[in-house]
Amino acid sequence: MSSQIINENRSVETQDPVNESKDSKDQLTAEEQATKEVDLNKGRKLGDEWANWDGKLSWENVDTPSSIFLNFALGVMIIYNIISYGVYYMIAPRLNEFHPYLSWAVLGLFVASSIYFLFWYSILVITSKTHLKLQFIGKVNRFILGFLLNNVFKLGKLFKYNRDKLGNSFVKVANSFTRSTKNLSEKERLLLLLPRCLTKESYQIIRDMSKEYNVEMAVCTGGEIARKKVKEFRPSAVIGVACERDLVSGIQDVAGKVSVIGIPNIRPDGPCKNTYIDFDELRNSIEFYLSSKN
Repeated sequence: MSSQIINENRSVETQDPVNESKDSKDQLTAEEQATKEVDLNKGRKLGDEWANWDGKLSWENVDTPSSIFLNFALGVMIIYNIISYGVYYMIAPRLNEFHPYLSWAVLGLFVASSIYFLFWYSILVITSKTHLKLQFIGKVNRFILGFLLNNVFKLGKLFKYNRDKLGNSFVKVANSFTRSTKNLSEKERLLLLLPRCLTKESYQIIRDMSKEYNVEMAVCTGGEIARKKVKEFRPSAVIGVACERDLVSGIQDVAGKVSVIGIPNIRPDGPCKNTYIDFDELRNSIEFYLSSKN
């Protein structure tokens, strides 16, 4: 009996160093990971749009087809029509009490607004899917864009859809609209807006490209500075490089006033640090605005 107890005690003693070694290894791994995260966060200055960033450094590819935004926009229009005609159904009897033509006038207003929204939605679908030239359309309607953007992102949040993927999809839709509706006879005064978070190598490549095409370039530390640069330079066209969140707000700011193409940056180390872009896409966008033949 005593011999058995002694053997069990020895067994426990021989196991403890192994467990301690394993725990120490796990602890070291956690410390190394924490050190890595601290190093990656060193010098990082988050923009307002990333104020609630969760600190995750893993890169998630947010490249999303334009159809995602268009599908959510269709959902917004369906909901809008259901609510509109539901309201009309409830108030129609009361309107008839005042005057029989009043209910018809309100119904006509609802039908006209539905047709108006459907027209602009159809334009977005056509320019996104066919790249058909529709110069007669001109610049996008600011009211429609604001209505769709605000409600599409609310609907996306309701369905817990990734905000940056939805933004990436919208930028594709907006870029297609710009390329399809640009007036070919216009001479563009082009401004290139860059974020502060680009790598040195990326910045150098873009600066060389701006010199090659004789394009004005400005580095902005935030949306307010970007708006200030636009007011100072007064461009007729802007190519914006930024994260999807800044691009969405920037496109909405200048919609209907300035032609704009957005180029989302790539964020391997998370937001606002060591980002880069597709340089071929940038060159193609510059040539689109400066070339007389598109």
